[in-house]
Amino acid sequence: SVSKNTPSIIMWKYISIFLVLFIFSYTPTFAQSVPEILPEDFSPTEGNIVCYCRPGVRNKSRSKGAELSYGFLGAGTFEQKDTQASTLLADYQRLNRFKIDTKIPILLKDHISILGGYQFFAERFNFENLGSDFSDVFSQLDGDLLKSNSFSLIVSKPLNETRYIAGRLRYTSNGNYEEFISFSQNHSIYKAIVVYGIKPSDDFEWGIGISYSKGFRNTNIIPFLLYNRTFNNEWGIEAVLPGYVFLRCNINHKLIVLGGVEFGSQSYRIDTDFDSNEGLAFAYNHSEIINSIRLEYSLAPWVWANLKVGYQVNFNSDFEERNLNSQTFEVNPTDALFLNIGIFISPPSS
Repeated sequence: SVSKNTPSIIMWKYISIFLVLFIFSYTPTFAQSVPEILPEDFSPTEGNIVCYCRPGVRNKSRSKGAELSYGFLGAGTFEQKDTQASTLLADYQRLNRFKIDTKIPILLKDHISILGGYQFFAERFNFENLGSDFSDVFSQLDGDLLKSNSFSLIVSKPLNETRYIAGRLRYTSNGNYEEFISFSQNHSIYKAIVVYGIKPSDDFEWGIGISYSKGFRNTNIIPFLLYNRTFNNEWGIEAVLPGYVFLRCNINHKLIVLGGVEFGSQSYRIDTDFDSNEGLAFAYNHSEIINSIRLEYSLAPWVWANLKVGYQVNFNSDFEERNLNSQTFEVNPTDALFLNIGIFISPPSS
């Protein structure tokens, strides 16, 4: 056990606050190209390995055993990159998003916890106008549901009273495939995350980890830093760098408010003709910085509501060719406001 007033704890407290302020001030200055330190195929929950044992600090945001949510991104446009004059490729009224996420305990013991997980995530564009360039691609996007099906295995093992190791294996299938789920290698992404955590007290937790992914676009290995700190009964910070940083305020035992910055990215295999080899094929990736405020409110024991609002700053979106009929191109999507609402099951901390 480590005293809350030791110099190292105080130093980390002020470093964490500085990181929040720095990222907030730096976000508007990001270039359109994604910095190399930010991973692809990285959802905002990457690195935040949920389990029912030792990881986590007092008063932290709620773990989600099962979640149902809907959200949308406001109107925007796609403009072609690297042209002398901006060429409008498409404009859309909104981007709708839908998610179902569930985790099921397989083994819950004092010395080890194992969970199984399934997540369905989908996005659909509602286009208003299409330009003359790459109209076949955007016309396909206008009619298709971009689907992501994921299966996970989560393991957490305490090593002693202050240290633990946790990891997750995940298989994901992303694309505009016609069936509900596809196990084709054209749509497959394999991920593995492992984190070594140190928790000297119930109010302080930090750790180091590594994230590995191999998919139809590329292979990535990204180190990350876990940092969770509860300063007092009201305030705390939750971070997985370079994924996200959130400042937390516990209004009361039923209401938690978080504000911060996170990075998100999603890749899909896009095909314009499923019945022959004559259609177009692309690996489509979008990446963004998400500035948001999130509210978690207890509706009943085990049942919580989630409201998230903010502003999304988009990086370039890539359409990489995947057959000889296609041509690689990049687009500049405009930034927009977003809203997300949901309901989730959260077991008590005990």
